[in-house]
Amino acid sequence: MPVPKKRKSPARRDRRRAHHDKVTMPPMTYCSNPECGAPVLPHHVCAECGQYRGEAVIEVVTEEQAEARKKDRKERAKAAKAAKAAKAGGGAPEKPETGKPDKADEADKEDDGEEDEKKPKGKGKGKKK
Repeated sequence: MPVPKKRKSPARRDRRRAHHDKVTMPPMTYCSNPECGAPVLPHHVCAECGQYRGEAVIEVVTEEQAEARKKDRKERAKAAKAAKAAKAGGGAPEKPETGKPDKADEADKEDDGEEDEKKPKGKGKGKKK
């Protein structure tokens, strides 16, 4: 593996590292819409008016409109959930909770205990000699 012949001085090291942390501001342009004129990155849609090269590309939504849409979506989701619950409610009724375990649950617990006893408790694949 190659090794440097001589040690680099701190000044040379720092000069080499000086350009890595340099952050430059991207070039800014302004929206082509005369009513807007907001600063925009080149080749990007204007976030203020939704235009790109003079054409409306996206619909810009105000915060009030966004909140109204969100509220409407939540209401529709609640209504759909209620309709689904009502539709599913026509099936078999659910058992009320009595606090006592069912006989079937007790049988399952007993079966689980038997399976644990059958398993070998040693480590590894087999006996070592």
